[in-house]
Amino acid sequence: GPSDIPEFQESEHQVTAEAVRWLQVHRATERERPFLLSVHYSKPHFPWQCPERWFETYREVGKGQLSVYSKEDMADRLPIHQTAWQHYLGFGATQKDLDRGLAGYAGSVSYLDEMIGHLVASLGHTGYLEDTLIVYASDHGDMAGAHGLWHKQLFYEESVRVPLLFSGPGISKGRVQ
Repeated sequence: GPSDIPEFQESEHQVTAEAVRWLQVHRATERERPFLLSVHYSKPHFPWQCPERWFETYREVGKGQLSVYSKEDMADRLPIHQTAWQHYLGFGATQKDLDRGLAGYAGSVSYLDEMIGHLVASLGHTGYLEDTLIVYASDHGDMAGAHGLWHKQLFYEESVRVPLLFSGPGISKGRVQ
């Protein structure tokens, strides 16, 4: 659901601000020296809490898209699926719980997109964008309610198909492999 942490104190906001500050200092002190800047974000990651404005953006969008599962509904599923359901959402979860979970997940994704957008814009403002290779990678996907499951480590596309994006000099735009 929505985070109670003020947005400027969210780790994604702080990480982005520090990365932008680093770019500005580098430009001012070592403009021509090549650099590697590695930026790590925790979102989207359980628990799916995001700034309230992003949660509200998705509150209605995903409403009712996921099904409520009981212990009986999960009885014929693999033990790992039962464990994932029990641990990350739990039997007895209501439709409201599922809706909040999905809105929190989607809001976390959009918030992260926004932060990465700020970082890319800063590369442009500092004059580095045209000759910087940008790599975005994730360590895992998340089920986010797909197949009645939440969490990672479940061998469905939603969990194992993770982004690996490249942008920059020599990278063709729109190419997908």
